Parts: sequence; structure tokens; C-alpha cells
Amino acid sequence: MRRYVLTAVAVALLAAGPAGAAPPRNGFKDPAGDWAVKSQDILDVRVSAVRIGKTPALRAVITLAAPYDGVAGYGVGVSPYTTCETWVLKASGIGGDRQDARLEHVLCGEPGRYYTTAHPSAPATVSVAGNTVTVTAPYAVGLKKGLRLRGASASASVMFAGVWVVNLDGSTFVGSGDIGYGEIDVTLR
Repeated sequence: MRRYVLTAVAVALLAAGPAGAAPPRNGFKDPAGDWAVKSQDILDVRVSAVRIGKTPALRAVITLAAPYDGVAGYGVGVSPYTTCETWVLKASGIGGDRQDARLEHVLCGEPGRYYTTAHPSAPATVSVAGNTVTVTAPYAVGLKKGLRLRGASASASVMFAGVWVVNLDGSTFVGSGDIGYGEIDVTLR
């Protein structure tokens, strides 16, 4: 089971609450060049409530400095700030036989245990078009109409064999990548 090293950091940042000036209503920008690998350098993140047919869903669109390179995994965490929880739209192994896209529900207080704690999750879909990665999931694992999301974070991570983390399935890895966060104001419809 692959996990993002930076997701735990993102969850911790979201739990801290809003800071600074408000960015655009449904997303935030991250500085260009703050990560050396351009296909992992997050520039812009947009979060929206959409419909897939008649089914309500949460969508995250990540814009990178360069086209997806077939290596990194991506995650976007969202939080209402009024409860101590985060939902993470994540995708890894995109386009390969180990592709995994899901929506995870993470409770505050778990960042230190992120890699050894199973989180409720539901399937998501991922698509890539040039330098844009889009992850979409129907409402599940606690997401529901009327929930107002106020914070978002995004991470790009590359997995390497290593000993930094032991996952629930016994696999280990060390990750690296860009991270960004900001305020949003998206009400699920």
C-alpha cells in the first residue's frame, strides 16, 4: 500500500487552521520553482463540488510546472476547519498496473500514525492532460452535501525503496516532493 510522506504534513498544516490573506475562492497558488523537479512542482490547485451524472462528487485539479512524468503520486487534502478531520483525494501509479486513486478520511491527531493506521477510504478516478492531474471522487467516508470546506493542501511525492516508513502491508519507502496549502471556500452541493 503506497502512502505519501507529505500527506501527513499536509494534514498537520490543515489542522492548524487558516493563516494569511485569502486566495481565490476555490483554490490556491503555489510558487513556481519551489521544487526542482518540474513535473512535481505544484503551481495551482482548484477544488470544486461537481456532478458525475446525477452523483455529487469532489474534484481536485492540480496544475504542475511540467507534464506528468509517470513517476509521482499526488494528493489534495481538504478540511472544514470546524471539525478536526481532513479528506484526501490521492492518486499514485497513474497509468500503470498499480494505479490507485482514492478518497481517504483522516482524523486529526493521526499525522504521527498516518502510515500505520488504516483510514476509511472510497474509490476515486484520476486523469492526466498535459501538466494537469485531476482526481474526482463521489461523496463518501463522511463527505456530504452542505459541508463547507475552508482549507486545502496539495502534495507531490515520489516513492523510493527505503526504511523511513513501514506501511500496514509491510512495504517501506522514502518520499519527496512539493507541498502547498491555502484557504478555500467550497460548499459541497
